[in-house]
Amino acid sequence: MFIFGVGILLNERILNHHTSGVFCEVFEKGKIFKIPSAEFIALMEKDPVLARNILEAQEKKLWRLSHQLKNTTGGIYMEKKLASKLWKLGRDFGMPTGKGIEIDMNMPISFLADMLGVSRETTSRACSVLIDYGLITMKGKRITIVDSEKMSSFYKTGEI
Repeated sequence: MFIFGVGILLNERILNHHTSGVFCEVFEKGKIFKIPSAEFIALMEKDPVLARNILEAQEKKLWRLSHQLKNTTGGIYMEKKLASKLWKLGRDFGMPTGKGIEIDMNMPISFLADMLGVSRETTSRACSVLIDYGLITMKGKRITIVDSEKMSSFYKTGEI
């Protein structure tokens, strides 16, 4: 599962028409620009810079996916997995505030649970642990990372 920002390619279904499309859930206002496959392929054939950018985007997505798969094994505590996801979201979508880095999107616990591949209850407990450790605050569906350095250290070492 990925969270995308502005200007990101959503669907890899360019050449192989036998694969299913992408499922997308939108949290904030956004626009999706659709280009039929044949036209997109023709554009890439005419523009090597576009083709290179598409390959780089796919490479980045594959790298992220491999890290997600690595983190789904049972050897990582749920709090560390959640801390890692939130730290990355803060890095990619964070807005500095007087209280830390607020992740600039409304994120329900159920969405975080889907990202982690666990139940809502397990995710809620992991959030409570991070709150008790003073790593995050939550107000409604808004999450603020109190200290990015401490969060980074926690998800890498498991220590506060």
